[in-house]
Amino acid sequence: MALQNKKEELLVTWRALGSQVKERGWSTIAVSTETPCRVLAGRHFPGNEEALLFGFHASRVPPTDQLPKGHGFLVFKAEPREELDCSYVWIALCRQYAGSLDLFVTMAEDIILTLNELKHLNDDGLFHVFLTRIQQFRAS
Repeated sequence: MALQNKKEELLVTWRALGSQVKERGWSTIAVSTETPCRVLAGRHFPGNEEALLFGFHASRVPPTDQLPKGHGFLVFKAEPREELDCSYVWIALCRQYAGSLDLFVTMAEDIILTLNELKHLNDDGLFHVFLTRIQQFRAS
């Protein structure tokens, strides 16, 4: 059965990853090969929260307390471990327990589809668009 859209793909991926309980760290699966940056769907343990990880070659990432948060999600720099390629700066967009899964997956799909259209931008430009899209969702 073919998946109908990116939302469905993300939901199926998060369900599959939910059964791979770990003590700490990430379980991930690549979900987009069309974006100019790396995109992984994941779950962050020990809390088992749904997340998207974006891998950039960006050099300037603000401290976590300056990254967007709210409306049931959190953005933070993920420390590369054996689960993540250390040649990238990984930024996690993570749903919080009280956050709406429907809203989170809508925001996730929007960010992926937006980045798919921006192959002409360098990683610093992509990172800026990534943050801008999240801030627009937070403001709405």
